Amino acid sequence: EEKEKKKKESQGGVDELVEYVKRKTSNKAKIEQYFNGLFAKVGQKVRAVGRPMSHAEITEAWMRCTQEEEPKKKPRPQRAPSRRTIAAPKEESNADYMVHQILQKCSDLNKAQHYINWLHENVGKPTPSGRTFALDEVTEAELRVLQFFEEGGGDQAASSSSDSESSSLKPRRGRRKNKEELKKSKSKKDLKRKRTVGAEELEGALFGSDSEELSGEESVDEEQTVGAEVWADLGDVNETALEDGYPVQHWEELTPEVLPGLEGFNRRATAVMIKAQVGQGQLQVKFDEKAACPPLQPHQEAVSFLMHPKSPISRLLVDHPTGSGKTREMIKVLDNYFFDSRAKIPIFPKDPVCRNFYAELLRWPNRYRDYFCCERPADAAIACGKPEWKGQRNYLWDLSGFPEEEVRRLCYSIREVLEMKGMFFMGRVRRSLRAAFHKKNPGECMPAAPLRALGYTSAGGCFATIGKNGK
Repeated sequence: EEKEKKKKESQGGVDELVEYVKRKTSNKAKIEQYFNGLFAKVGQKVRAVGRPMSHAEITEAWMRCTQEEEPKKKPRPQRAPSRRTIAAPKEESNADYMVHQILQKCSDLNKAQHYINWLHENVGKPTPSGRTFALDEVTEAELRVLQFFEEGGGDQAASSSSDSESSSLKPRRGRRKNKEELKKSKSKKDLKRKRTVGAEELEGALFGSDSEELSGEESVDEEQTVGAEVWADLGDVNETALEDGYPVQHWEELTPEVLPGLEGFNRRATAVMIKAQVGQGQLQVKFDEKAACPPLQPHQEAVSFLMHPKSPISRLLVDHPTGSGKTREMIKVLDNYFFDSRAKIPIFPKDPVCRNFYAELLRWPNRYRDYFCCERPADAAIACGKPEWKGQRNYLWDLSGFPEEEVRRLCYSIREVLEMKGMFFMGRVRRSLRAAFHKKNPGECMPAAPLRALGYTSAGGCFATIGKNGK
């Protein structure tokens, strides 16, 4: 009875919110602005309904407020049936329907993500449209939408299409086309548009090739205005770094006055690594199938040792040939700085290499993968191939047998988790969210700052701008 009562209250809240918004305005821009404010304050009291609303409830209300009612068509007089058979119209699949609805409603990936999250939360439940979606259908639609925006769709595509539509509305001189000519012209335009959209949605492979051009810049997350409650919740990261056995005493014993940049520092660093027995082993050319995870190669050990919070080195230029394991080196270095409060931003030449980086994060043991597994245990079970991921924590996870669509979905999932959206504001962490994580996952570690991989065009473009606060 309590569950039914809560369900009725929840549904009533959505109805009240929808009625309130529609009563206030029919302007799409104002509706979007209003719901953007609600999404930024999920869990806080909504004045229109007098109680807090969940993300799913706000998303459902937003969908219903932005749902365009189909114009009622005048009934046509029925004609006598012809003798020839007429093919029944092809029904739109659930995945096609979801893709069409999302791309019609959402001009950017951030808005589309609200819709996608709501669909995942309502898998197997009847939606307001009367359809019921399965998990594989929602996943297929999600991948197609993500790929569409990743390959340049969205605001830019919408603006170009609107420009073309507005230009087509301009009066032109010349003779007026008859109905038959107008019908042919319209069908050609529709066919061309469908081919273009279909190509944009389905083009591209998982990691792409080296000849792939640099993609356009990604959208920058806008800073949301927050209330006094959030400001009071902000604090500094007080995460205690785990002792990893780094031999900092060797740096203190061997010529500590010779700092990086001074003559003789290379000899000092070499002597410290020899004393710590780093990089002294033989290069392993055979894969040990009995080992849970292959150990680092000597050159990887050296990079991991030099780039460490307890090392005097703060920057390092690494020059390795292709296939020597540079990505694993980067993951190991990032793991060393897991408790560092600075944001981690790996930068790669092309977006396919960014996706490959996230796939490698899932492959090799590291603290970032552990944090992802705590937040998304269902995806962790899929990636490691076991129902309980903690037993596979120190193992190499082989994703080679996964379909491209599944690997791509897992990469988007870990990227979304490591961005830690909503957990930091102005460089400070929300203490309540960190406390909730530790309560839910006792003994597990949480990153001291977000991690986000970027391509050259994004890192050197819109992400490099200076805000109004000078940062």
